[in-house]
Amino acid sequence: MNEVPLKKKFSCALILTFLTLLLPKSSLAEIELVIDFPLPGMKLDYTSPIAPISGYIYTTDSQDIKYEVIIALDTSGSAAAPCGMDLDNDGVIGRAPTLYRELEGLIGEGNTDPDDSIFAAEILAARRLLRLLDPDTTEVGLISFSGDFKGGSGRSNIATPDAYCEQPLTKEYARITEALNRMKTNGARGGTNIAAGIRLGIEALMGLMSDTQPPGYHTNDRTKKIILLLSDGFPSFPVGSANAADPEDKILTISAAHLAYMAGIQINTYALGPDALSSPFTLQEIARVTGGQFTGLSNLGEIITRLEEARFIKLRNILVENTTLTKPASEMLVSPEGFFLALVPLTEGLNKVRVSVTATDGTAAEKLLSLYWLKPETHDNIAFQLDLARDQLRGLKLTLAKERDRLMQYRKEKLDLELQIKPKNP
Repeated sequence: MNEVPLKKKFSCALILTFLTLLLPKSSLAEIELVIDFPLPGMKLDYTSPIAPISGYIYTTDSQDIKYEVIIALDTSGSAAAPCGMDLDNDGVIGRAPTLYRELEGLIGEGNTDPDDSIFAAEILAARRLLRLLDPDTTEVGLISFSGDFKGGSGRSNIATPDAYCEQPLTKEYARITEALNRMKTNGARGGTNIAAGIRLGIEALMGLMSDTQPPGYHTNDRTKKIILLLSDGFPSFPVGSANAADPEDKILTISAAHLAYMAGIQINTYALGPDALSSPFTLQEIARVTGGQFTGLSNLGEIITRLEEARFIKLRNILVENTTLTKPASEMLVSPEGFFLALVPLTEGLNKVRVSVTATDGTAAEKLLSLYWLKPETHDNIAFQLDLARDQLRGLKLTLAKERDRLMQYRKEKLDLELQIKPKNP
């Protein structure tokens, strides 16, 4: 009686082993660091002993590159469960009710506050990520994936797709926000067909989702294609029962990841919560196969801050430190494309500041700055000024786009000037 299941498991294991042997290519990063502000030796007359340091980081393979990013969100029924945080700030944390009834098309234990669900955390994380991205360099698209599951009867309609393109690639981030709002209204339900999400992401990144551009329109050597895939579960559909990991669903998912790799697409995966971490192999393998990164989060709400820490460049670490005070930056913001903004503490007089970065392959770069801070003659309320500086810091993410525009204009003017003074070839 057990012979057929054993053969099935054995064949699945062989295929998984074969897929695991395929490795992505690697390349050296050769990281570079540019400081835009302040200029070396610049005298600072800020009231508070804090100075902003801004610039950008790039690697050899990311210089002058464009990005196309698909955010793929798990909208399966389990994502309707509480995330354990008060996301909507209503003073009440959503919890799974002690007694619940299974709703049609919904897998999970319900939630006393849907605005505090895992799904709501995914949406909030995507919104916060958008605030850091630069529409001049990065197009963004949005995909949802689940599985058309009905109670214990399996698939309710074989013609219903398990993944939807909520918004094709666009530089108009307001469209992504509108799509996120629609998704939140529709809610989370069904099984977890991760393979469908990856395949649809490939279509979107290869220019197959556009009505106005031909297939392959988005494909060129200076465009990096990335999928940010969030899931609170594991592959359980379309072959499986939608509420348990299935070997064949794992194979379908890893096969889809290999297709992504062949198309030059990197996938960063995020495993959210105990269910996803109880069987993380598939999400780990997706990232490994495509040269991406796997992030496991036991704290579900942590995705809100961790997604905006995504890196499109091969950056491992950045350190901004006032070596005169032997103190690091009090706050720092790094965008996925490599723009950074840090606040460093100052002492009166000369300050030596070091900015160092390390790439994922271990290559490093460093810049040293000499800054002078002149203490104001009157410091009647320095505590107030420090509090004010901290309040201003909280708004850094909102003003990041304006700062980036200023820097881009500066670079453009500098390049135009260089072209004007460059002698023409005879």
